[in-house]
Amino acid sequence: MDKSFSFRIIEKQPVILFSAVVIAISVILTGIAILVKNVNITFLNVFVPTIIAILFTGITLGRKGIYQLLIGQVFRKTSMLWLFISIIFFPLISFLAISLHSYYVGQEFTLMIPQVFPHFLTIFVIAIGEEFGWRGYLLPKLMERYNAIVSSLLLGCIWGAWHFPGYSIGVGVPLSLSFLVFMIWILSASFIMTWIYNNTGSVLTAILLHASANAIFTFFPILPMAAKSTIPFWLFLCFLNFIIVGIIIVSGSEKMVRKK
Repeated sequence: MDKSFSFRIIEKQPVILFSAVVIAISVILTGIAILVKNVNITFLNVFVPTIIAILFTGITLGRKGIYQLLIGQVFRKTSMLWLFISIIFFPLISFLAISLHSYYVGQEFTLMIPQVFPHFLTIFVIAIGEEFGWRGYLLPKLMERYNAIVSSLLLGCIWGAWHFPGYSIGVGVPLSLSFLVFMIWILSASFIMTWIYNNTGSVLTAILLHASANAIFTFFPILPMAAKSTIPFWLFLCFLNFIIVGIIIVSGSEKMVRKK
């Protein structure tokens, strides 16, 4: 396969090709993990979206494109408000859901405190490994053809499909959630990610948002296994989707960017 052919096929169908490659690699890594009886191999999958994004960008746009993806989309002027929202959004919504449930059932809110540094490191490595691919590369490609709602739904479905092979062997997805419920979460998160990325153009905000989402599953009793109830997580999803509807009403469906 020569470079000119690679260029043409990626330029023509970047979304389909990117999605097919990352999902195929997810399946392959899961298969290898089953064969060697070591599920830890699937952790390599978290780097695949970013690696494929770099590869595709390099083929089509060269070094300047890679620089823009890895540097330009991170070290760009971004409002402190958006950075703050990226960090606090998911923790705040989950805190409200847990607090409401705790108030009505008389259960005390307690944080889960595992070894903090290793978990934070893992959380950020996962976010970095994924977000240059999902938001840095794939979302802009989708937005070239579709509005923000359709782009969010498509990206959420691709993101979920990429997770499914790992879910089938019990890794990469909270095991206390069915895959259907997990997909509701992924699609909801995809809308929030689109909203923040489209308003900032910054992969850094996507990384912070993704990391904060993983953090609440690690440190907050929001998942059914930790909460010993499904109610907090369903409240979390309800609050999240009410906010998404509000964002669409205020900002519009085209880009989910509020007109000045």
